[in-house]
Amino acid sequence: MTGFDLFHHTYWNPFSYFGIEHPFLTIQLDLIFTTWLVLALLTIFSLIGNYALRHPESLLHTAYLLIAQEFVNFIEQSWQGKCPKRYFFMISSLFIFILTCNWLMLLGLEEPTSNYNTALALALVSFFYIQKESLAHHGFMAYAREYFKTPLRISTFSWIKLPLIIMQYLLNAVAAIALFPLELMSKFSSVLSMSFRLFGNILAGSIVFSLWNALTKTTWYWQLIGLLSGVNIIILAFFGIFEGIIQSFVFTILTTTYLALATTTTQQDRP
Repeated sequence: MTGFDLFHHTYWNPFSYFGIEHPFLTIQLDLIFTTWLVLALLTIFSLIGNYALRHPESLLHTAYLLIAQEFVNFIEQSWQGKCPKRYFFMISSLFIFILTCNWLMLLGLEEPTSNYNTALALALVSFFYIQKESLAHHGFMAYAREYFKTPLRISTFSWIKLPLIIMQYLLNAVAAIALFPLELMSKFSSVLSMSFRLFGNILAGSIVFSLWNALTKTTWYWQLIGLLSGVNIIILAFFGIFEGIIQSFVFTILTTTYLALATTTTQQDRP
């Protein structure tokens, strides 16, 4: 669409002064601004929460406790009635951060999660955290066997079966090396799946909302139609509030599921 830009981004290349113009080194300033705005809002919410928890008689104290209890109940369902403290902090922080990013539409700003860099960064944080916890839970050898599969069961040792046992070890070694790229791709597929799901849905909602805004700004009667028909509120509620909650929940529940599988099952239990 020539001459029609939905998103007005501002870019800065700090290396352009040295004659380096590679797009990889370009920084999207509005993305940096909205991300830091989210961090500032979360800092304010944290300070308010800290104040509310120190005043048990306030309504905010009850509200914060209810929110925390919902996260506890959600995590206990994945960890068989237990709520590991470090997982509680990780999962609740992830959900709240993504939700705040998604709800920036309500302030008339573009959501950081509509940029694939943010969605990919969140997916990588989730992935490497899960790998770290899996390594700590199972140990190095069991963790390594997740990437180097040995499909053949080694026979019980006996001198008669020694040639067979050697052959089985060799075939397992060949299979482990051959299957390693596939196992690595299967692990990293979760990163692509989670990042594209979050990015695609939030970007689609942002595009619809921006198109509608661009249409209503053309003439006064479109603005009147949008206001009186309630379409403005419907679009804002669905693509801003509802979709923001859904995508935050989907990303968080996938992270929780992968994390629970990585820390509650043994290497033999996994497919």
